Amino acid sequence: MQLLSVQIDPHPPSAAAVYPYPDGIRAVVVVISKFLVPGPMRDLVFLQQFITIGVSAIALIGIWLLWRWCVTPLRRLAAQVETLHWGRDVLRAGSRPPLPELQNMQEALSELSVSAVDRETLKKNYVGDIVRTQEEERTRLAREIHDSPLQTVASLIQRIQLALRGLGRPEIDRERVGGHLAAAQEAALTAVQEMRDVCDRLSPPWLSLGAMRALEEISNRLSRIHNVAVTAAVEGCVDALSEKEVLALCRIVQEAVANSARHGHAAAVDVKLTCGDGCRLTIADDGSGIDREFDPEVLRVQGHRGIASMNERAALIGASFSIRPRPEGGTLVTVDIPAGR
Repeated sequence: MQLLSVQIDPHPPSAAAVYPYPDGIRAVVVVISKFLVPGPMRDLVFLQQFITIGVSAIALIGIWLLWRWCVTPLRRLAAQVETLHWGRDVLRAGSRPPLPELQNMQEALSELSVSAVDRETLKKNYVGDIVRTQEEERTRLAREIHDSPLQTVASLIQRIQLALRGLGRPEIDRERVGGHLAAAQEAALTAVQEMRDVCDRLSPPWLSLGAMRALEEISNRLSRIHNVAVTAAVEGCVDALSEKEVLALCRIVQEAVANSARHGHAAAVDVKLTCGDGCRLTIADDGSGIDREFDPEVLRVQGHRGIASMNERAALIGASFSIRPRPEGGTLVTVDIPAGR
């Protein structure tokens, strides 16, 4: 290896090394003084320190902005969600987040909290409605039994007592005793019929006869009770409907006709059941109608149970329910039972 020294005035000397190879090739290694480096390269090396410092400062500012605009609002929102009692509290929107995505997340969580409160309110009202309905049904049954069968049975007992009193006399008035026994027999038959009526209202025996007979029977009863002309029509094969489905449809007809008579002041109600791939029940009246289509869930939250009860009975058999005003006037109730249920 051959070492050389390169002298360029007025700069310090540079070093060079030459290494010869057997095949005649030589490798030259030169160490150049920094004063011999071109100006732009020397300036770039000098500015490298400031560039590094600038990039680091920008990175730190970006991290700080990320912490302030993203991490801190997320932590604040997470703390609010952790302390929130779902179903009881509503997430209130605080300060407006700087990022629109965080604002959308805050609004979505607020809407979820409102929905949870509404669902909890609906659940409480539903349980309260069940208890209230049970109590009302017990009161109604007690009133019906007291006003009809119980009074008849009391009359029966009185007639039997009078007959026994007549039989206990020395001289028996057979005609009078026979009259008491005949009246007792009539009272017993009346009590049996009244009890059958109560049982029929609780569990209608005509459900087993099919949907056609059930709708005809319930329509005739409702016509007499509400003094409204209720007509029933059945199209298609309705034999596939189960007793549970027929009972649900009859209860919906019962509630719809009662609403038409009480609130709509209807004079006529048309009930129609059509079955094909699925089944559709329509109940149309000529009353005053409604001003809009109602949401049964909202009505239940507000305490209106009639329409909500019809919606629940439809849901129990997998059917959809709707109630809306008719274009020609009146109200139309529709229950759709899908095929293959």
